[in-house]
Amino acid sequence: MNKKILVICSLMALFVLVGCNNQEGVVPVDEPVDEVLEVGFNSDLSGTSWRWIKTEMNDGTVTDAVYPDRFVLNFSSSDDGVSSTTDCNSAVGKYTVENGLLLFEPFATTKMYCEGSQEAQYLGFLTEVASYFIEGDTLYLEISFDSGVMHFERVY
Repeated sequence: MNKKILVICSLMALFVLVGCNNQEGVVPVDEPVDEVLEVGFNSDLSGTSWRWIKTEMNDGTVTDAVYPDRFVLNFSSSDDGVSSTTDCNSAVGKYTVENGLLLFEPFATTKMYCEGSQEAQYLGFLTEVASYFIEGDTLYLEISFDSGVMHFERVY
């Protein structure tokens, strides 16, 4: 447990340091924005947590989460942040919801090795997500090119 807390605190410190990077090269926008798009934290995913159950590919392949309680996807309620635990490491990143599409930026992860982990598959599926929908307490993340669907159940 103490190792996990140390890893999480280390990641948070790293992200604070990276976030304090100077803003050289940033060009201010002088024109007003005419349209407000639904992005990340303004979506119905904001402030929710989901447990990965399985991924079904259109070729019939099904990947069941061996330890579903270890794979929890958390969408921040205050910004466009997303985090996840896996059966081995933790991951953090950002997401955007725009015009019905859901996009995850690449995840930063801790780098512990765990024999037999499903983490690489799980994060690989997440990086290919194109859209989502929610039915009751189930979140469906649709993988690009209609190639499959990740199934999650809500965590309360």
